[in-house]
Amino acid sequence: RKDWESVLLFLKSGKWSNSLFVSSAEHMKGPSPEIQSKTWVSEYTTHNKNKTIVWSQLPIHAAVAYGAPAIVLQKLLELYPDSIKSRDSENMLPTHLAFGFGAIDGVIMQLLNSWPEAIKELGGPARNRLPHQCCELGPNRTRGEILSLFISQMQGFNDAKREKEWKKVVSKE
Repeated sequence: RKDWESVLLFLKSGKWSNSLFVSSAEHMKGPSPEIQSKTWVSEYTTHNKNKTIVWSQLPIHAAVAYGAPAIVLQKLLELYPDSIKSRDSENMLPTHLAFGFGAIDGVIMQLLNSWPEAIKELGGPARNRLPHQCCELGPNRTRGEILSLFISQMQGFNDAKREKEWKKVVSKE
């Protein structure tokens, strides 16, 4: 339901509601936020007694895909720091999903600050896409085009050239 306030309340307190009418023990029926943040949610299909995964993801994958704010992702990362390096059933890292689903800059920055190396990880079913290339699949295609153009222009631009160009800019100020 994208009720991020309730999700954040649960992640912080282990309670799904702060209502006076909810039994004080009701929140203790399920696993703790620490356990749930590490629990894979999966859908299976059965054909001729063979069970096949349709999809599988951690809560951080779902939070990114459904547009959770950065504060929710921050709490999920606090509860399970290695989730940033976990791939869903489509071999997508949370960073790939953030670019693919058109997450706001603050969310992308939160993920990249947590694991900067993700920007170089290939993902997707064929593990053939960098995170910024996943923009092609989602609502923010222009972001992907900008980043691709920036990257293509920076290739071959070595440290010495960059330093020389930087000194020119600084000396003009």
